[in-house]
Amino acid sequence: MDTINQDNNFDSSNLIVFIFKKWKPIFAITAIGAIIAIIASLVITPKFKSTVIMFPATSGSISKGLLTESNTTKDLMVFGEEEEVEQMMQILLSDEIRDRVIKKYDLYGHYEIDPNGAYPRTKLQQEYNNNVSIERTKFMSIKIEVLDKDPQLAADMANDIAALVDTVMNNMKRERALEALAIVKNEYDHLDSIINTLEVQFKEIREKGINNYESQAEVYNDAYAVAIAENRMAGARKLEEKLKVLSEYGGVYVKIRDRLYMANKRFGEIREKYELAQVDATQSLPHTYIVESAQIAEKKSYPVRWLIVVVSTFGAFIFSILLLLIIDSYKKNLKAA
Repeated sequence: MDTINQDNNFDSSNLIVFIFKKWKPIFAITAIGAIIAIIASLVITPKFKSTVIMFPATSGSISKGLLTESNTTKDLMVFGEEEEVEQMMQILLSDEIRDRVIKKYDLYGHYEIDPNGAYPRTKLQQEYNNNVSIERTKFMSIKIEVLDKDPQLAADMANDIAALVDTVMNNMKRERALEALAIVKNEYDHLDSIINTLEVQFKEIREKGINNYESQAEVYNDAYAVAIAENRMAGARKLEEKLKVLSEYGGVYVKIRDRLYMANKRFGEIREKYELAQVDATQSLPHTYIVESAQIAEKKSYPVRWLIVVVSTFGAFIFSILLLLIIDSYKKNLKAA
Protein backbone atom coordinates (compact mmCIF):
# COMPACT_ATOMS: atom_id res chain seq x y z
CA MET A 1 0.00 0.00 0.00
CA ASP A 2 2.86 2.40 0.81
CA THR A 3 4.36 1.57 -2.57
CA ILE A 4 1.14 2.62 -4.30
CA ASN A 5 1.06 5.91 -2.37
CA GLN A 6 4.67 6.63 -3.25
CA ASP A 7 3.93 5.90 -6.91
CA ASN A 8 0.96 8.22 -6.88
CA ASN A 9 2.80 11.12 -5.22
CA PHE A 10 4.66 12.93 -7.98
CA ASP A 11 7.19 15.61 -7.20
CA SER A 12 8.93 17.79 -9.81
CA SER A 13 11.76 15.33 -10.38
CA ASN A 14 9.32 12.46 -10.88
CA LEU A 15 7.36 14.60 -13.35
CA ILE A 16 10.47 15.32 -15.40
CA VAL A 17 11.33 11.64 -15.43
CA PHE A 18 7.78 10.83 -16.47
CA ILE A 19 7.97 13.33 -19.36
CA PHE A 20 11.21 11.79 -20.58
CA LYS A 21 9.72 8.31 -20.37
CA LYS A 22 6.60 9.39 -22.26
CA TRP A 23 8.24 11.85 -24.64
CA LYS A 24 7.02 10.10 -27.78
CA PRO A 25 3.25 10.25 -27.07
CA ILE A 26 3.69 13.72 -25.53
CA PHE A 27 5.51 14.89 -28.65
CA ALA A 28 2.90 13.29 -30.89
CA ILE A 29 -0.06 14.95 -29.11
CA THR A 30 1.76 18.28 -28.95
CA ALA A 31 2.64 18.09 -32.65
CA ILE A 32 -0.96 17.27 -33.54
CA GLY A 33 -2.13 20.23 -31.46
CA ALA A 34 0.39 22.51 -33.18
CA ILE A 35 -0.69 21.33 -36.64
CA ILE A 36 -4.36 21.86 -35.80
CA ALA A 37 -3.53 25.34 -34.45
CA ILE A 38 -1.62 26.23 -37.63
CA ILE A 39 -4.48 25.05 -39.82
CA ALA A 40 -7.06 26.86 -37.68
CA SER A 41 -5.06 30.11 -37.72
CA LEU A 42 -4.81 29.91 -41.50
CA VAL A 43 -8.54 29.27 -41.83
CA ILE A 44 -9.57 32.22 -39.64
CA THR A 45 -10.47 35.22 -41.78
CA PRO A 46 -7.99 38.03 -41.12
CA LYS A 47 -9.42 41.32 -39.90
CA PHE A 48 -8.08 44.86 -40.12
CA LYS A 49 -8.51 47.45 -37.40
CA SER A 50 -9.17 51.17 -37.76
CA THR A 51 -9.34 53.59 -34.82
CA VAL A 52 -10.83 57.02 -34.14
CA ILE A 53 -9.81 59.06 -31.10
CA MET A 54 -11.98 62.02 -30.19
CA PHE A 55 -12.84 64.37 -27.35
CA PRO A 56 -16.37 65.65 -26.71
CA ALA A 57 -16.94 69.39 -26.85
CA THR A 58 -18.58 71.11 -23.93
CA SER A 59 -22.36 71.16 -24.16
CA GLY A 60 -24.43 74.30 -24.02
CA SER A 61 -26.69 76.67 -25.90
CA ILE A 62 -25.06 78.33 -28.93
CA SER A 63 -27.02 81.53 -28.44
CA LYS A 64 -26.19 81.80 -24.75
CA GLY A 65 -22.59 80.77 -25.25
CA LEU A 66 -21.84 83.11 -28.15
CA LEU A 67 -24.42 85.90 -28.21
CA THR A 68 -25.02 86.78 -24.57
CA GLU A 69 -22.81 88.05 -21.80
CA SER A 70 -23.06 85.76 -18.81
CA ASN A 71 -20.60 84.37 -16.30
CA THR A 72 -22.66 81.18 -15.91
CA THR A 73 -22.52 79.97 -19.52
CA LYS A 74 -19.92 77.43 -20.61
CA ASP A 75 -17.12 78.20 -23.04
CA LEU A 76 -18.14 76.31 -26.16
CA MET A 77 -14.55 76.15 -27.42
CA VAL A 78 -13.14 73.90 -24.68
CA PHE A 79 -13.12 70.11 -24.30
CA GLY A 80 -16.01 68.54 -22.45
CA GLU A 81 -15.69 67.07 -18.99
CA GLU A 82 -16.88 63.77 -17.51
CA GLU A 83 -20.55 64.66 -17.97
CA GLU A 84 -20.07 65.26 -21.70
CA VAL A 85 -18.01 62.06 -22.06
CA GLU A 86 -20.79 60.00 -20.48
CA GLN A 87 -23.43 61.66 -22.65
CA MET A 88 -21.43 61.00 -25.81
CA MET A 89 -20.85 57.37 -24.81
CA GLN A 90 -24.62 56.91 -24.52
CA ILE A 91 -25.11 58.43 -27.96
CA LEU A 92 -22.39 56.27 -29.54
CA LEU A 93 -23.89 53.11 -28.03
CA SER A 94 -27.44 54.04 -29.00
CA ASP A 95 -29.64 51.97 -31.30
CA GLU A 96 -29.98 54.93 -33.66
CA ILE A 97 -26.29 55.06 -34.57
CA ARG A 98 -26.00 51.27 -34.76
CA ASP A 99 -29.07 51.03 -37.00
CA ARG A 100 -27.80 53.79 -39.30
CA VAL A 101 -24.45 52.01 -39.68
CA ILE A 102 -26.17 48.64 -40.28
CA LYS A 103 -28.35 50.14 -42.99
CA LYS A 104 -25.60 52.13 -44.72
CA TYR A 105 -23.15 49.23 -44.96
CA ASP A 106 -25.75 46.47 -45.37
CA LEU A 107 -24.22 44.55 -42.49
CA TYR A 108 -26.77 41.73 -42.78
CA GLY A 109 -25.25 40.89 -46.14
CA HIS A 110 -21.70 41.78 -45.17
CA TYR A 111 -21.77 39.54 -42.09
CA GLU A 112 -23.65 36.88 -44.08
CA ILE A 113 -26.67 36.83 -41.76
CA ASP A 114 -29.99 35.70 -43.20
CA PRO A 115 -32.56 38.38 -42.26
CA ASN A 116 -35.29 35.75 -42.59
CA GLY A 117 -33.50 33.18 -40.43
CA ALA A 118 -33.74 32.56 -36.70
CA TYR A 119 -32.96 35.58 -34.49
CA PRO A 120 -31.31 37.65 -37.25
CA ARG A 121 -31.21 40.91 -35.28
CA THR A 122 -29.68 39.23 -32.22
CA LYS A 123 -27.00 37.61 -34.38
CA LEU A 124 -26.30 40.90 -36.11
CA GLN A 125 -25.99 42.80 -32.83
CA GLN A 126 -23.58 40.16 -31.49
CA GLU A 127 -21.47 40.37 -34.64
CA TYR A 128 -21.56 44.17 -34.50
CA ASN A 129 -20.49 44.20 -30.85
CA ASN A 130 -17.67 41.74 -31.63
CA ASN A 131 -16.31 44.02 -34.34
CA VAL A 132 -17.07 47.50 -32.97
CA SER A 133 -15.54 48.65 -29.72
CA ILE A 134 -16.35 52.03 -28.11
CA GLU A 135 -14.71 52.94 -24.83
CA ARG A 136 -13.53 55.95 -22.85
CA THR A 137 -9.84 56.37 -22.16
CA LYS A 138 -8.05 57.51 -19.04
CA PHE A 139 -7.49 60.86 -20.77
CA MET A 140 -11.27 61.55 -20.94
CA SER A 141 -11.32 60.89 -24.65
CA ILE A 142 -13.34 58.26 -26.52
CA LYS A 143 -11.81 55.53 -28.68
CA ILE A 144 -13.76 53.87 -31.49
CA GLU A 145 -12.24 50.69 -32.94
CA VAL A 146 -13.67 48.75 -35.86
CA LEU A 147 -12.47 45.33 -37.01
CA ASP A 148 -13.36 44.02 -40.45
CA LYS A 149 -12.04 41.79 -43.19
CA ASP A 150 -12.24 44.81 -45.52
CA PRO A 151 -9.75 47.49 -44.37
CA GLN A 152 -11.55 50.22 -46.32
CA LEU A 153 -14.89 49.37 -44.75
CA ALA A 154 -13.33 49.28 -41.27
CA ALA A 155 -11.96 52.81 -41.71
CA ASP A 156 -15.19 54.13 -43.23
CA MET A 157 -17.33 52.62 -40.47
CA ALA A 158 -15.15 54.07 -37.69
CA ASN A 159 -15.21 57.55 -39.25
CA ASP A 160 -18.95 57.37 -39.88
CA ILE A 161 -19.72 56.33 -36.30
CA ALA A 162 -17.75 59.35 -35.08
CA ALA A 163 -19.50 61.65 -37.57
CA LEU A 164 -22.95 60.35 -36.64
CA VAL A 165 -22.54 61.75 -33.13
CA ASP A 166 -22.97 65.26 -34.50
CA THR A 167 -25.94 64.22 -36.63
CA VAL A 168 -27.80 62.51 -33.78
CA MET A 169 -27.03 65.16 -31.15
CA ASN A 170 -27.91 68.03 -33.50
CA ASN A 171 -31.20 66.35 -34.40
CA MET A 172 -32.06 65.87 -30.73
CA LYS A 173 -31.16 69.44 -29.81
CA ARG A 174 -32.82 70.91 -32.90
CA GLU A 175 -36.07 69.10 -32.11
CA ARG A 176 -36.10 70.60 -28.63
CA ALA A 177 -34.98 74.01 -29.94
CA LEU A 178 -37.81 74.06 -32.50
CA GLU A 179 -40.35 73.36 -29.74
CA ALA A 180 -38.87 76.21 -27.68
CA LEU A 181 -38.91 78.47 -30.75
CA ALA A 182 -42.58 77.71 -31.35
CA ILE A 183 -43.43 78.65 -27.76
CA VAL A 184 -41.51 81.93 -27.94
CA LYS A 185 -42.91 82.73 -31.38
CA ASN A 186 -46.47 82.30 -30.12
CA GLU A 187 -45.77 84.76 -27.32
CA TYR A 188 -43.97 87.08 -29.76
CA ASP A 189 -46.89 87.07 -32.21
CA HIS A 190 -49.40 87.49 -29.39
CA LEU A 191 -47.62 90.55 -28.00
CA ASP A 192 -47.15 91.98 -31.47
CA SER A 193 -50.89 91.70 -32.09
CA ILE A 194 -51.69 93.36 -28.74
CA ILE A 195 -49.29 96.22 -29.46
CA ASN A 196 -50.76 96.80 -32.91
CA THR A 197 -54.27 96.93 -31.44
CA LEU A 198 -53.20 99.31 -28.66
CA GLU A 199 -51.41 101.57 -31.11
CA VAL A 200 -54.55 101.85 -33.24
CA GLN A 201 -56.60 102.69 -30.14
CA PHE A 202 -53.95 105.14 -28.96
CA LYS A 203 -53.92 106.85 -32.33
CA GLU A 204 -57.71 107.28 -32.22
CA ILE A 205 -57.46 108.88 -28.75
CA ARG A 206 -54.69 111.24 -29.89
CA GLU A 207 -56.77 112.29 -32.89
CA LYS A 208 -59.25 113.67 -30.38
CA GLY A 209 -56.58 116.10 -29.25
CA ILE A 210 -55.15 114.25 -26.25
CA ASN A 211 -51.38 114.01 -26.52
CA ASN A 212 -50.31 114.23 -22.90
CA TYR A 213 -53.19 113.93 -20.50
CA GLU A 214 -51.48 115.10 -17.30
CA SER A 215 -49.81 118.22 -18.72
CA GLN A 216 -52.81 119.14 -20.87
CA ALA A 217 -55.22 118.81 -17.93
CA GLU A 218 -53.01 121.06 -15.81
CA VAL A 219 -52.63 123.71 -18.53
CA TYR A 220 -56.33 123.70 -19.48
CA ASN A 221 -57.46 123.95 -15.84
CA ASP A 222 -55.12 126.87 -15.17
CA ALA A 223 -56.20 128.63 -18.38
CA TYR A 224 -59.87 128.01 -17.59
CA ALA A 225 -59.48 129.54 -14.13
CA VAL A 226 -57.79 132.61 -15.56
CA ALA A 227 -60.48 132.97 -18.26
CA ILE A 228 -63.25 132.82 -15.64
CA ALA A 229 -61.42 135.29 -13.44
CA GLU A 230 -60.98 137.72 -16.35
CA ASN A 231 -64.57 137.16 -17.50
CA ARG A 232 -63.54 135.87 -20.93
CA MET A 233 -66.52 133.62 -21.35
CA ALA A 234 -65.93 132.72 -25.00
CA GLY A 235 -62.45 131.42 -24.19
CA ALA A 236 -63.79 129.68 -21.10
CA ARG A 237 -66.38 127.82 -23.17
CA LYS A 238 -63.70 126.58 -25.57
CA LEU A 239 -61.64 125.42 -22.65
CA GLU A 240 -64.68 123.69 -21.20
CA GLU A 241 -65.03 121.68 -24.40
CA LYS A 242 -61.38 120.63 -24.23
CA LEU A 243 -61.71 119.74 -20.56
CA LYS A 244 -64.82 117.71 -21.40
CA VAL A 245 -62.83 115.69 -23.98
CA LEU A 246 -60.05 115.21 -21.46
CA SER A 247 -62.57 114.11 -18.85
CA GLU A 248 -64.24 111.67 -21.23
CA TYR A 249 -61.15 110.11 -22.79
CA GLY A 250 -58.38 110.93 -20.34
CA GLY A 251 -58.77 107.75 -18.30
CA VAL A 252 -58.81 105.62 -21.45
CA TYR A 253 -55.74 107.49 -22.70
CA VAL A 254 -53.78 106.75 -19.50
CA LYS A 255 -54.89 103.13 -19.47
CA ILE A 256 -53.92 102.50 -23.10
CA ARG A 257 -50.66 104.41 -22.70
CA ASP A 258 -49.59 102.37 -19.66
CA ARG A 259 -50.61 99.07 -21.28
CA LEU A 260 -48.69 100.01 -24.41
CA TYR A 261 -45.60 100.87 -22.38
CA MET A 262 -45.66 97.55 -20.52
CA ALA A 263 -46.39 95.60 -23.71
CA ASN A 264 -43.46 97.22 -25.53
CA LYS A 265 -41.17 96.52 -22.61
CA ARG A 266 -42.24 92.87 -22.53
CA PHE A 267 -42.02 92.71 -26.33
CA GLY A 268 -38.37 93.79 -26.20
CA GLU A 269 -37.56 90.93 -23.82
CA ILE A 270 -39.48 88.39 -25.90
CA ARG A 271 -37.90 89.63 -29.12
CA GLU A 272 -34.43 88.99 -27.69
CA LYS A 273 -35.44 85.48 -26.63
CA TYR A 274 -37.05 84.89 -30.03
CA GLU A 275 -33.85 85.86 -31.84
CA LEU A 276 -31.76 83.60 -29.58
CA ALA A 277 -34.21 80.72 -30.06
CA GLN A 278 -33.94 81.15 -33.83
CA VAL A 279 -30.15 80.77 -33.58
CA ASP A 280 -30.48 77.58 -31.51
CA ALA A 281 -33.04 76.13 -33.93
CA THR A 282 -31.15 76.90 -37.14
CA GLN A 283 -27.44 76.84 -36.26
CA SER A 284 -25.20 74.10 -34.88
CA LEU A 285 -21.61 73.53 -33.80
CA PRO A 286 -19.59 70.29 -33.88
CA HIS A 287 -19.91 68.28 -30.69
CA THR A 288 -16.57 66.51 -31.09
CA TYR A 289 -12.88 67.21 -31.49
CA ILE A 290 -11.39 64.52 -33.71
CA VAL A 291 -7.84 63.86 -32.55
CA GLU A 292 -7.21 60.87 -34.79
CA SER A 293 -9.32 59.87 -37.79
CA ALA A 294 -9.52 56.25 -38.88
CA GLN A 295 -7.03 55.27 -41.57
CA ILE A 296 -7.00 52.24 -43.84
CA ALA A 297 -4.93 49.58 -42.06
CA GLU A 298 -1.94 48.28 -44.02
CA LYS A 299 -1.70 44.99 -42.13
CA LYS A 300 -4.13 42.76 -40.31
CA SER A 301 -4.69 43.01 -36.58
CA TYR A 302 -6.49 39.70 -36.11
CA PRO A 303 -5.73 36.86 -35.78
CA VAL A 304 -2.19 36.90 -34.34
CA ARG A 305 -1.27 33.54 -35.85
CA TRP A 306 2.00 32.97 -33.99
CA LEU A 307 0.25 33.61 -30.66
CA ILE A 308 -2.53 31.16 -31.53
CA VAL A 309 0.03 28.50 -32.49
CA VAL A 310 2.17 29.08 -29.38
CA VAL A 311 -0.76 29.05 -26.94
CA SER A 312 -2.39 26.05 -28.61
CA THR A 313 0.88 24.10 -28.73
CA PHE A 314 1.56 24.79 -25.08
CA GLY A 315 -2.01 23.80 -24.24
CA ALA A 316 -1.62 20.55 -26.19
CA PHE A 317 1.64 19.86 -24.34
CA ILE A 318 0.00 20.34 -20.91
CA PHE A 319 -3.04 18.33 -22.02
CA SER A 320 -0.85 15.43 -23.18
CA ILE A 321 0.95 15.27 -19.84
CA LEU A 322 -2.29 15.35 -17.85
CA LEU A 323 -3.85 12.75 -20.12
CA LEU A 324 -0.90 10.38 -19.81
CA LEU A 325 -0.75 10.89 -16.04
CA ILE A 326 -4.43 9.95 -15.75
CA ILE A 327 -3.96 6.89 -17.98
CA ASP A 328 -0.84 5.83 -16.07
CA SER A 329 -2.55 6.27 -12.73
CA TYR A 330 -5.58 4.32 -13.95
CA LYS A 331 -3.40 1.41 -15.07
CA LYS A 332 -1.60 1.28 -11.73
CA ASN A 333 -4.86 1.28 -9.82
CA LEU A 334 -6.10 -1.60 -11.95
CA LYS A 335 -2.94 -3.58 -11.20
CA ALA A 336 -3.22 -2.81 -7.49
CA ALA A 337 -6.79 -3.97 -7.49
